[in-house]
Amino acid sequence: MTNAYYDDSPLSASTTYRYRVRANNSSGDSPYSGENETTTDAASIISVTLTSDGEIQYGLLGSSESKTTLTLTDTQTAQNDGNVTEKFNIKASNATGGTAWTLGDPVSTNVFKMRYSINGTDWTTLTTADSYQTLAQNITSTSSQNFDLELTAPSSSSDAAQKTITITIQAEQQP
Repeated sequence: MTNAYYDDSPLSASTTYRYRVRANNSSGDSPYSGENETTTDAASIISVTLTSDGEIQYGLLGSSESKTTLTLTDTQTAQNDGNVTEKFNIKASNATGGTAWTLGDPVSTNVFKMRYSINGTDWTTLTTADSYQTLAQNITSTSSQNFDLELTAPSSSSDAAQKTITITIQAEQQP
């Protein structure tokens, strides 16, 4: 017989399994083979933690004024706490508090702009609220990625209420 196959899934991660086989036909059973063992791979753990304070206070901004976490000395840091290489994604919400501001580009009445940078020089605009974009790739286990954010206020606002914008960092396993 060739290409014999037996599927014993699902198996537990990081577990050693031992096997022995024997043939069976009309003449009876053969003796068991020698024991062979295999250990399943560890479970993939995908995890990201913000190791910086996670809160940015931009203060008061005039119409169409921009401020970055570079000038505020408030660079953020995301760390891969998993056991696999990860890709970090980022998204921003619309601004809440009083009259909502909408994330967009270019800025206009009640429309603000948010950009991010992983090197302080090249900036990428977050284009759609609550839609993930790639922040950084190939972040190995226990490595981290610094990033800065830039907020540009609307050209005009319907109110002067304090706004809250939520930035979310997501990790996914890098293929």
